[in-house]
Amino acid sequence: MRTIELGRELGVPRVVALSNKVRDELDRRTVTAFAAGHGFEVVGEIPFDDELRRGDQRRLAPLDSGAAALESIGRLAALLVG
Repeated sequence: MRTIELGRELGVPRVVALSNKVRDELDRRTVTAFAAGHGFEVVGEIPFDDELRRGDQRRLAPLDSGAAALESIGRLAALLVG
C-alpha cells in the first residue's frame, strides 16, 4: 500500500498492480477486490509456478527455468512498457 501512496504523492499518472503467484479464482477475486477498494486496477497476473522455485534452487535465472509463468511475465512486460 505504501508504494501506491508514494506513487500518488510523486504525481505518477497511473498507479496499477499485478497479481503474483495466483493459484486459483479465490486469489484472483481477493486481489481484484482489494485493488478496487483502494482505487487502482489490476492489469494482469502471474500464475503460481513451482518451476520458478525449482529453477532458483538449481541456481537458474528465471528466463532459463523453463517455467510456464514466463509467458505471463512477457505479456505484462509488453503491456507496461508498450
